[in-house]
Amino acid sequence: MIGSVRRTGLPRFDFGRPDERAGIGYLLGLIVERTYPETKLMISALVTHKGGADPGGGFYALATELELLRPRASKSEKDAFWVDQYTRVQEYHSGAGRPGPY
Repeated sequence: MIGSVRRTGLPRFDFGRPDERAGIGYLLGLIVERTYPETKLMISALVTHKGGADPGGGFYALATELELLRPRASKSEKDAFWVDQYTRVQEYHSGAGRPGPY
């Protein structure tokens, strides 16, 4: 991370600040909004909370907004959805899930 700070000259995100954590969530949401129409996947499934074991509430809220996850889904439903998205995103970006040339 330090190398990228030197290369860009921009400060790194301070995850100790709520506004900067929200900024990361906002950026991840934008990325999904821009890539979802083509891929039908939530690429943000690859990102988890630092030290955490899942992507967090924003991921599930956006999935619900996109009607990919039912409102008030159980923890097991959320976990299954996340694992499915995570696996499918990896497959897609490895080339296995992309459509071939026409």
